[in-house]
Order: sequence, then structure tokens, then C-alpha cells
Amino acid sequence: MLPDFKNIEYLSKGSNIQQQGWRILKDIGILSKLKDFNAVLAGTLPLDLYIDEKSDLDIICTAADLTLFQNAIIEEFSTYDDFTMERKSIKQTQSVIVRFHWKRFLFEIFAQQTPVENQYAYRHLRIEYYLLQRYGTELKERVLHFKQSGLKTEPAFAVALQLVGDPYEALLEFEKLIAPD
Repeated sequence: MLPDFKNIEYLSKGSNIQQQGWRILKDIGILSKLKDFNAVLAGTLPLDLYIDEKSDLDIICTAADLTLFQNAIIEEFSTYDDFTMERKSIKQTQSVIVRFHWKRFLFEIFAQQTPVENQYAYRHLRIEYYLLQRYGTELKERVLHFKQSGLKTEPAFAVALQLVGDPYEALLEFEKLIAPD
């Protein structure tokens, strides 16, 4: 069974780094500040694949109006260290990507008009969590090994599972094995 990824309380009972991340997320209040945009933590921390100095805290959002979203981001986060924001098309979908540092963590906020549940990051999170539960420590160690050698999470899973083609698309083939939210 998958955790409720829309509620980060599961992190408070996780590994050391998950508990640290949970405290940081609570302290900065990022999910409550972005609640109007259905903010969800995705990426490596929920999977317990976070690597210091290499990983970030990925927050994905839905924004019907990306300009309104950008204005809200500027108001809330523009004073944080190394703040950047860009708007670009990803897979023919307008997207906003925000990055900044707070304490020792790099944050990345990603928004599209696409509902969070349909965004690649959320879909990959569910699939990767399922695969880690199904294949256990051996898969986790292999993925971490490939991540530490420089691969991003999805390519690391693809290599560990010997998937062919685009790793982001290949992982989606596992989606049919998972019960819907």
C-alpha cells in the first residue's frame, strides 16, 4: 500500500534524513504557503533516496494561472538564498521552475496547469515507491549506487531495472500495477 503522499506526516516516522526533511518542511511552512496550488512533496525524500549535496526537496504544484503562481512565489520565497525562477515549455506544457536554498536544503518548486496527480513527478513517485516496496533493499542499494555516480533518479531506476528507451517513459509502464489514489 502506498502512503498518502499529499500528507507529509509519514516522513516523521521515516529514516533520519526523512525526519530532518519533515522538520525543515514544517519549519519553512512551504506546503501550507502553497496549499492553494495543491503542493505535494515528490522526488527522493519520500523514497528515502535523498543524497546530501546532490538531492533537492521537490515540491510539485498545480496552477491554473501560472502568472498568479509566479507572483505568489515571488512574494513568499524571493528573499531566500540563490532564488531563481524560470518559465518554460516542458513536453509542450508551460511550466514554472523555482529554486532556492534554505538552511542546508535546496528546494525546487515545479508548477504546471496539469493536476498534480497527472504530473510525471507524482506518477514516478508512486511507481518508484511501489517498486522499492516490491523489490526491497537490493533495488534501493542499486538505485542509490547509480545516483551517487551521477544519475538522476529515473535514469538510475531504469539502469537498475535494465529498462530500455527513455527512462521517464519506461517507468510509466509499471503504473498499471498500482491501484489508483
